[in-house]
Amino acid sequence: HKLTIKSVYEPFALASITLKAPKDELTYEQYLAQYSNVADYNGAAIEIEGEDAWIKSTNSLVSKADNSSSYVTPNSPVTSKLNYIGNTNWQVPGETLTWKISVPQDGMYSLGLNFKQSYIIDGFTYRSLAIDNVIPFEECKNLRFDYGSSWEFKKLGDENPYKFYLTKGVHTVSLTVTLGETAEFYSRLSAITEVIGDTYMDIVMITG
Repeated sequence: HKLTIKSVYEPFALASITLKAPKDELTYEQYLAQYSNVADYNGAAIEIEGEDAWIKSTNSLVSKADNSSSYVTPNSPVTSKLNYIGNTNWQVPGETLTWKISVPQDGMYSLGLNFKQSYIIDGFTYRSLAIDNVIPFEECKNLRFDYGSSWEFKKLGDENPYKFYLTKGVHTVSLTVTLGETAEFYSRLSAITEVIGDTYMDIVMITG
């Protein structure tokens, strides 16, 4: 077999290429069963500011300020303070934000997000979640965020929040833009658009 990687723009360094069997993701029930003997964390909530992302996959993902709501921290009635990250510049599939989090003890933790998805009216967007560069279970591949005109708090898993096993110490939490359940439709529409484009070019060529 021959594998080709073509450099289109921007330099990069390649250390190695690995071919291996794909990993079958666990369902949430299977994941939870592995830690049935681990106690839930019941200490004080651990808060991370969204604007303090540790790694950004692109330099367009910059921290921004929203002073329209006291629900976003930090905030001030007189000065603009950077208090969130993302918005319309975080919409291309594959774009990733990563945060560092320090937990005080081993245990099962739930994860909640203070977010606003007011850009796709009456629609929804998707993000995939990875902890320490690993997607914990299948359901984390397509986390759905519905439309809303204001900031809201959402626990992943909604009415039955997901529990994640974390050991004491520092971990990374990453969210990546994904098409989620709309990927199939996007692929089909792209194929249709390509055919229409080719047909248009044929018409122009013939009539011209």
